[in-house]
Amino acid sequence: MEELSEVITSATFHPRHSDQLVYSTSKGAVRLCDLRQQARCNRGSGRLYCSPPVPEAEKSFFSELIASASDVKFSRCGRYLMTRDYMTLRLWDVNMEKMPIRSIKVHEHLRPRLCELYESDVIFDKFECSWGNTGQHVCTGSYDNRLLLWDVVGDNQLSIESVSTAPVRRSSIKGKLGLTRKESVGGRNFSKKVLHHAQHPQRNLVAIGARNSLYIFAA
Repeated sequence: MEELSEVITSATFHPRHSDQLVYSTSKGAVRLCDLRQQARCNRGSGRLYCSPPVPEAEKSFFSELIASASDVKFSRCGRYLMTRDYMTLRLWDVNMEKMPIRSIKVHEHLRPRLCELYESDVIFDKFECSWGNTGQHVCTGSYDNRLLLWDVVGDNQLSIESVSTAPVRRSSIKGKLGLTRKESVGGRNFSKKVLHHAQHPQRNLVAIGARNSLYIFAA
């Protein structure tokens, strides 16, 4: 495992063309592959979508960790891609490889606390993303049991909070530096988070998994 420099983190087929698929990697790269051109999807095959490079002055020990793409999804029409890393949600036009058409900052407020997040393993949380049933909005999970939604066009944002009555269990997991995993950093409860959710393909419904509970919300 120590010899691995890059791994695949997520993969999915095109919603309309079974010969196309997309996958993301731990270095933040996203590749769109066409099986009609090449049956083997290796490092050099397919279109490559990369996030804008981090300026040298802003690079740090955590740069590669937060750049790891935790999820990638096609839009329902197949024209667009959405990727999620720890900090950012990005929307791509499949015909434009050089840069995303929109970048949404999800956890930018946590950037000053990356060291604390690393020590408590929180920085390794993998959040999913999804498209709404009409393709007019996108959403992804966050902390405090919240699911965040944005309009594809415009800056409207909505937050759905999943409230659980289950008792809170204290975690005793040891972090990378031998420290006990923190449940709260900077006023945020990191033991309550929405890592998994799913949008209904035809109705305005969303299912949210938080802790040991499943919540279903309707507009």
